[in-house]
Amino acid sequence: MDKKTTSTIWGYAALNLTIPETQRLSIGKHVLTASFDGDPDYTASHATTTFQAQRAPTPTPTASPKPETQNASVTLSVPATVQRGYADLTGTFSGMERNAHLYVLVRPTGNSTWIVQDVPLIYVNGTYADHVYFDTHGNNNRQQFDLLAVLTSNTLNAGDSIKNLPKTLAQNQVTTTAQ
Repeated sequence: MDKKTTSTIWGYAALNLTIPETQRLSIGKHVLTASFDGDPDYTASHATTTFQAQRAPTPTPTASPKPETQNASVTLSVPATVQRGYADLTGTFSGMERNAHLYVLVRPTGNSTWIVQDVPLIYVNGTYADHVYFDTHGNNNRQQFDLLAVLTSNTLNAGDSIKNLPKTLAQNQVTTTAQ
């Protein structure tokens, strides 16, 4: 597998391996090594683990009914006022289906264009955190922003501007003021 680079947020780095990246691996154990050379805020660290590649099981057709699926939901916790620039926001989610993605979008209130934020860090217990940017364009006054947390099967890229929202499995919109 090729060398990969990740971004570091709050001292944590995350790397997602996609099926195209792993499907050409041979069956068996593969060693994953992560290295951080350090910077003014964090000391260097290195870690090694193994990744087990195995053959996917062949599905067996069944006539039994599908189990009832849980309705998807997502929340976004935003204070009434945030500082200009970046703010760390949190939220919760449930019922996120396989191949679904969680995104946070932001736009100045009244604007028709949403900006996709960095992909949130998702935690196992159904919570997430995101580093959201409030661009006030040099405006010294307070400015209102709409934020939207969405669960979708579409793939979005951080920094993209979108006018039409993707089909969502769940969404939660909130408003805040940046000063």
